[in-house]
Amino acid sequence: MIRFCVLVVSLFVVWSESAGAARLLLIEDQAHFQAIAQQDPGALLLFEGADFRVVATDLQMDAHTDYEILDPAYSEGAGLVVAYPTTEEGRAKVETLGVVLVRRGDLWLIRLANAIPETFNLQDVLSVVPLKARSLASLRSRADSVVNTTARGREGTWQWIVDEISETSYKNTIQTLEDFVTRNARTTQFYDACVWAENRFESYGLQAEIQEFWADAWWGTDFTCWNVVAEQPGVENPDQIYIVCGHLDSTAGNTTVPEPIAPGADDNASGSGGVMEAARVLSQYDFQYTIRYICFGAEEMGLCGSYVYAENAEQSGEQILGVINMDMLLFDPDADMGVYVPYDGQSQWLAQAFYDACADYVPGLNVQIDYNPGAAYSDHYPFWVNGYSALEVIEDDLSGNPHYHSTTDRLANYEDFFPFGTRCLKGAVATLVELAGYTFVNSVDEEMLEAQNGLSLKLAGANPARERIELSLAQPTQGPVSVAVTDVMGRTVWTSSDLRPSHVAGLSLRVDHLPAGTYWVRASSESGTAAASVVIVR
Repeated sequence: MIRFCVLVVSLFVVWSESAGAARLLLIEDQAHFQAIAQQDPGALLLFEGADFRVVATDLQMDAHTDYEILDPAYSEGAGLVVAYPTTEEGRAKVETLGVVLVRRGDLWLIRLANAIPETFNLQDVLSVVPLKARSLASLRSRADSVVNTTARGREGTWQWIVDEISETSYKNTIQTLEDFVTRNARTTQFYDACVWAENRFESYGLQAEIQEFWADAWWGTDFTCWNVVAEQPGVENPDQIYIVCGHLDSTAGNTTVPEPIAPGADDNASGSGGVMEAARVLSQYDFQYTIRYICFGAEEMGLCGSYVYAENAEQSGEQILGVINMDMLLFDPDADMGVYVPYDGQSQWLAQAFYDACADYVPGLNVQIDYNPGAAYSDHYPFWVNGYSALEVIEDDLSGNPHYHSTTDRLANYEDFFPFGTRCLKGAVATLVELAGYTFVNSVDEEMLEAQNGLSLKLAGANPARERIELSLAQPTQGPVSVAVTDVMGRTVWTSSDLRPSHVAGLSLRVDHLPAGTYWVRASSESGTAAASVVIVR
């Protein structure tokens, strides 16, 4: 993965107005960048790396200022891309795209000479991403308004929720997505996968929809594409949102055509399948903040779906508190459980929250958080561009994966690396549970049931419970009562009939043999029915 060292140059800066056209500059010193922001709020930030920024400004620098002119007459809208070649072949390939303005390891910033040719493909290249200018004034105002959210602290342990992530279920989802044969965003199979994902979210009781957008592909023809979005409203702060996401599309290297075979198990059924598995587990519980589950389209064409989504969210003023983007979670050849988590300046708190949650809930995971705002190669980046806190969660040996962007990117080729992917997913879920604020709220209004039916069932003991469920039952008559305990799948785990209310009023059920999770207790009699939910923890 890309790493940068911070270079600090202390030089006196003098700025003056220039009558000429804006110049594209590489600025390495933070003080110089801040001087531009203060004196030219209309200046544009094109790209930010860990130790440099690329800025377009019409201010004139003093001769003693440390900077590099990349383009003496920059015009907004000029074709600038950042490319990430992973091999010598890839470096030779991206060099043909135009003028290389910045080269820092495997990060290349290029001014395109012409449109990217149709024959260009992503073999030996991690990504090619278009750069979109941001005004420094908007960055400053956005920074002032960003919610200063921190980890909720350890008010309790939610290990039992995290442990509901099932490796079997996760693998089955990845395999199902692979079985579409291709999820290249230009194919009908991709839309079929979107429909399947929408139905999957809805089966968990979530509101889900397929959102159509126009994919302004960075090369190749533009086309209609789709994102799949599902929402779990928060019970206390529904307008404040956490997002877990991953791209649903795949490629075998050539995104300009509808590839017939692009299985994309690692890239990125592992991420989008992880979003669905997270939804399966978290949808059973209530959270203070809204959780949004998103499978993006056309990521491989230049982050198309996430750019559209993040720009619309920013323009409509959505309060997105944090984004966890999962992209490629299956390849771990060193068996070191290494997951790489880059963050930018506004996302350090989120990276720390992810690190802490993994330490508490997934101790076997080797989390490497890294300040790297130049990591622009996946769907977290458009959220950075639009002023939101976001993370990338990705395998740390990406460049060594022989199946990357190929027809061999199949689940069978990653079986030996499990449970690496499952642990990465658990880390994301643990972070969401901590930040979104798990809260226990019965899904049945007991007072309403009592008013309608005359039967009242309440949990008299601890909830969450560990060893026993204590019940309190009241009804106006002395007729027999039936009580049943079922899991979230509707399977009965305990039942008894013809109980007298006097027996149920102080009924104590042993549950230490049951797995952790949410259960329903239902009572019925001639007076009516009543129900309550209880969480069992381990």
